[in-house]
Amino acid sequence: MDMNNAEKCAAKMTTPASPSLLQNVALRQFIKFCIVGAGSVLMNQALIAGNAVNEKGWAPLIAFVMAAFIVVFWNFFANKLWTFNTES
Repeated sequence: MDMNNAEKCAAKMTTPASPSLLQNVALRQFIKFCIVGAGSVLMNQALIAGNAVNEKGWAPLIAFVMAAFIVVFWNFFANKLWTFNTES
């Protein structure tokens, strides 16, 4: 049975994506997520260590809180704009 162009197009639109493509997307997102997480750990440690060597450093609790706020915002925006960006 021969399908016309409209039927072929409709069949392509309802056919799910191949599993290998979904696995690749998930793998890429996982790798990006890990990169953002590792960068966040380094950023957190650098912010705290930078405050520790500063002669006019803040109290340790304030340094930890400020570093945590900065890293949380970094994580959110890096993951939103790079890791889970659906436009790429």
